[in-house]
Amino acid sequence: MLLRPGTLAGAALLRAMVPLSDPSRPDLSGVSVLIASGKFDTIVPASNYAKQAAMPSEAGAEVSHRALPVGHQLSGFDPPLVRDWLSTLNLKSRV
Repeated sequence: MLLRPGTLAGAALLRAMVPLSDPSRPDLSGVSVLIASGKFDTIVPASNYAKQAAMPSEAGAEVSHRALPVGHQLSGFDPPLVRDWLSTLNLKSRV
């Protein structure tokens, strides 16, 4: 999304890390991003998630961040969280 704006209409980022140290600031208006971090993640520190949320937000994306009571692994919290997030998107208008 940061390198090729317009390629994706949105993204669900589960325990993801900041991919770039100094990315460009594309226009991400109309893009929805879900970030699901783990409160007990020993691989990705909380500061990384804060930066990760700030990058698309500063570019105009609508960002939802949820800190889950888990570590770095995916969990049973993820499927309903992503399902509920997807249900809020108006995907038909993006086709």
